[in-house]
This record gives sequence, structure tokens and C-alpha cells, in this order.
Amino acid sequence: MTFWCHMRKYIILISCMFLLASCAPIPHTTEVSPTISGVVIDSESSLPIADAVIKYSRGLYSDSTVSDKDGKFVSEPLSQWHYLVYMGSPGHVPSPDRLEYMRIPAKLEITANGYEAKAVQIRIDKHVGDDKLPEGIDFDITEKILIELKHASK
Repeated sequence: MTFWCHMRKYIILISCMFLLASCAPIPHTTEVSPTISGVVIDSESSLPIADAVIKYSRGLYSDSTVSDKDGKFVSEPLSQWHYLVYMGSPGHVPSPDRLEYMRIPAKLEITANGYEAKAVQIRIDKHVGDDKLPEGIDFDITEKILIELKHASK
């Protein structure tokens, strides 16, 4: 065999390796919500409520956190994992199907021992001209989130 025959085999082998590597699924994450922080206080005394459980949900995603001794809480951003594998003709670029989570408000459910449970809605996105909060929305993400809990009736 000549030099060019051997070289041709290596070129084909290397081309196949690059082709297979480009077809591998690559994991990606997309944040579906920002960090939300706030304070939980007693509605009568305005004292902070420690160890209140804050369940945070938006669409199909949820997480929970607990308030500290000063009543403060922070909910980390929720992420959506997805894999993108494209198989098709060259030059054709598909548009990925994604649910638009930007219009879905965040929901916080707050519970603490000796207090009535409370749920609030938070608007995550704000469009031009959206100065008023829509009905059913309690806070805007840019506002200070202060949640007041009432003592449970005995």
C-alpha cells in the first residue's frame, strides 16, 4: 500500500470521530426564575419570624427554604435542564420548543408554627406600560418583599 492509501484511512477515521463527537447530547440549563428574597414578620408585633418555611413555585418547578432568626429568606434561582440533540439536513436550523415562563408569576406559600399559612404571588417580569400590578399579584420582583403572618386562632 502506498502512503496515500494509509493517509486516506486516517483522514476518514478522524472525520468520523469529529462527526460522532458533534452528535453528542450537551446538557444546558436555563434559569426559569430569579433569586427571590424577603422577610417574614408577625403582623401584630412586626417582629421577625424565624424558621418559617417558604415554598417557592413557578410553573412546574418548586423549591423551599427556611427563614433565619431575623425572618430573612432567600430562594435560589430555579433551573431547567434540557438536552439539545440535532439530527437533520445541513443548513436547516430548527427552533427549539420552549415554554414561556416569563409570564407565569412566582408563588410563595409561607407556613410557621402558631401562624396561619399564607400564599402570595410575585410578578417576575415587567413590560413597558405595566405600572399597575395585575389582579391577584401581591408583589413585583423589584419591590421589597415583606410577608406578614397572623397568629393562628385557638
